[in-house]
Amino acid sequence: MAKKKKIVRSNEERIVRVWDIEQVKDLMSRRTVYEANGQHAEELDELWVKTPDYQATASLSNNLGYFVGMGDIKAYYVDGIAAKRAEQLELVRKTRPEAEYGNSVMNAHTYHTIMVELAGDGLSARYLAYDHGHQTDPQEDGTAKGYWTSGHLLADLVKEDGEWKIWHIKSNHDLSMPAAAVPGAMSFGF
Repeated sequence: MAKKKKIVRSNEERIVRVWDIEQVKDLMSRRTVYEANGQHAEELDELWVKTPDYQATASLSNNLGYFVGMGDIKAYYVDGIAAKRAEQLELVRKTRPEAEYGNSVMNAHTYHTIMVELAGDGLSARYLAYDHGHQTDPQEDGTAKGYWTSGHLLADLVKEDGEWKIWHIKSNHDLSMPAAAVPGAMSFGF
């Protein structure tokens, strides 16, 4: 087996690469905040690719589907989720007429064990993080159903005009399990 050739970089090149890794982490952290706050339109506008070729091939995938091109991504991630939230609000208002947008809907995904791999030319990067989170959705009887999630987030990023942008995201839950009302109440226990 041939030995991999060691790349020798100057201190200045190393500093740029370390800074790029930190910028990728910051970008993905900002994306997490936008996602948690339901600011999907802002996320797409500020954090995703702008170059037409990249926009045409950008993708978002999760357990619910695979969307290619910024138009399809927006139709699902912005318009589709907004429509779902509006439906959920109407559901909540059946038992709580004073409810406001977002009531009984909650999610948080804490990404950790982050790995960033920069391409040799420093113009693209891959991001991997594990995801442990929770989601809560309103039910017709006025209650809410909560569940824990565990999975991973993968992303391809590119540098456009000196700024890192999201090109592809794959966010899949490997498992989702109901949250028990009382710890230990589920048959598999805690």
